[in-house]
Amino acid sequence: MMKRFVVICSVLFISSSLLAVVNLDHSTGLFRIPVAGNQGKGQFTFDVRYMVSYFDFEDSFPTTLYYYDTTTVGGITVIDTTIVDSTIHTGDAIVSMTIPFGMSYCITDHDEIGLGWVYYYDAVLTQSIHIRPDNPGYIDNDSLGHYPYFGRANVVSSGIGDLTLFYKRTFDFNEKFSMGALAEIIVPTGSEREENFPARTEPDTLRQSDENIERDGGVFRDFRQGFGGGISLMGTMKPTQESPIAFTGLLGYRYHGYSEHQILNLGLGTQFKGKYFEPYVELSGDFYLNDDSIANPFRVTPGIRFTSLPGLFLDIAYDFRLTENNQENVESYGTYPDWQASIGFGWTHDFMPPKPKLATIAGTVIDADTKLPIPGAILSFSDTLIPNITTDEFGIWMVSGIEAPIDLIVEADAEGYLGSDPIPMILYPGDLIEDITIALNEQIIQGSIKGIVYELGAQGDITPIVATLNISGDTTAVLPTNEFGEFEIILSPGSYSIEASVPGYIAQSKDYSLAQDQILTTEFHLLKERAEIVFHNINFEVNKSDILPESYPILDQVAAILRDNPSVRIEIQGHTDSDGSRSYNQSLSEARANSVRSYLLNTEGISPDRLIARGYGEDRLAISPERSAEDKRFNRRVEFHVLEN
Repeated sequence: MMKRFVVICSVLFISSSLLAVVNLDHSTGLFRIPVAGNQGKGQFTFDVRYMVSYFDFEDSFPTTLYYYDTTTVGGITVIDTTIVDSTIHTGDAIVSMTIPFGMSYCITDHDEIGLGWVYYYDAVLTQSIHIRPDNPGYIDNDSLGHYPYFGRANVVSSGIGDLTLFYKRTFDFNEKFSMGALAEIIVPTGSEREENFPARTEPDTLRQSDENIERDGGVFRDFRQGFGGGISLMGTMKPTQESPIAFTGLLGYRYHGYSEHQILNLGLGTQFKGKYFEPYVELSGDFYLNDDSIANPFRVTPGIRFTSLPGLFLDIAYDFRLTENNQENVESYGTYPDWQASIGFGWTHDFMPPKPKLATIAGTVIDADTKLPIPGAILSFSDTLIPNITTDEFGIWMVSGIEAPIDLIVEADAEGYLGSDPIPMILYPGDLIEDITIALNEQIIQGSIKGIVYELGAQGDITPIVATLNISGDTTAVLPTNEFGEFEIILSPGSYSIEASVPGYIAQSKDYSLAQDQILTTEFHLLKERAEIVFHNINFEVNKSDILPESYPILDQVAAILRDNPSVRIEIQGHTDSDGSRSYNQSLSEARANSVRSYLLNTEGISPDRLIARGYGEDRLAISPERSAEDKRFNRRVEFHVLEN
């Protein structure tokens, strides 16, 4: 019954416990094997474990567990040392519970110190009450009475063990291999084990098997190991720098002053570092160098460590014995069991958080067409606190000391250039990116050409007309004017030709050279096909063909029309009134038509092939008969007739 109760309590204790991030010695490591490394400068860790083992004895064997009793009969106190049960019997069991707890601190990335204490609980559990046939003693005295000794009580012991102090130093040989040394000092703080048990106070009664005899300092192990210490060497290796798998080997020596045991510790372990958990397995053994009576324990220990919660670690491990059972007292472990379960938790706090690993980015800003560097370009970094920077004379830029990880968007701009497209980036600690090339397209400041298309009337008057504009050059397009003949065309700097056309009219084309941010104004005067343009105010000297100066602007207008329509040929017609003889009027009209032609040729530079001069005298009177001086003035005119396009 007692066995079952203790086992149930042990299981419940295990299921309610948490774990440590460090190893059994409280330094950074697996279960028993410390690794050649630590958790980083400033890391403080507190950890506690709960370990339990339980097993039955298969054979009876003698022990050093002595029992004595005192009885008082007839006023006489008798110390009975003949009632001795010094045998562990088949079916008896041992329960061993260990609760180590401690703390460690990483002074540097290579130096770690710490301390550990331990709480022990031992119990030897007997079978149910029975008369043991091998019981060597019983009460058989006429004066004291006669009764046998039935069974033996459970023997239990609990208390604090010794204090252990340690220092570990690691050395990094390269990115894949490290070595370390760990020194320990054992300070005796545990209770010494009693050689005898306290006396029973109730005489003439049977000792029941579910009664407990309390004993200080341990039952099958010594809670006090005595002043001592040890040193361990370990090496840790990874296949590659980024590998999540690591292998660690251990070679150690310990001395326990209480028993004077010298122990060689060997171990080999491997672990896999995942994002939220770290499974591991290790082989370890303790070899007693100066005591051949002890079966050297050797074990395999699989385990898993959970690291999903920040600052908290949960660890579960299980020992399997690989060697024969040990029937001798073994300090700090007791009779070596078939198995031992362990669970624990650890809390870690960083008192010296490492400075964030910084990232650096750099690059060049160039002209997209010429590939030449652009000095003075401005780099901006959206959604960050990084200030804008400017490229140097070689178009180079660099930003260092960026706290990562960070999401940012890089953009570049420069005077006379269009801004770059956003470049999204994710920087991680330690990133060094130096090949960011940003090409900028030259910014084109557009100009415009605006104007009106007119119909040129027979009297030289102009009327807006809806027309179609055909643009050619650096940009080609066909655009209509609005209902008022107006237009405005936004164009990049360059050379253009614009032709205005209306069905039934002679198309007119003009050339333009447009600069950045320039606004050009223009007009188109379209002539109807076979059009006639009549000017009555081209004045001459009386009875002569000399053109008066006030008529020059009119002729300049005619020249402009001709220049705007380079494909047009015209006939210059001279007309007179009916005064004078017909022959005189004919000669005068011809002379005046030739005077106009000469002016257009010599003054305006119009090609002679485009000009024909003819006089019609009084043959084509516009008003006939002439009844007034105004009628005569109206008949004295010069007409321009479009011959062909």
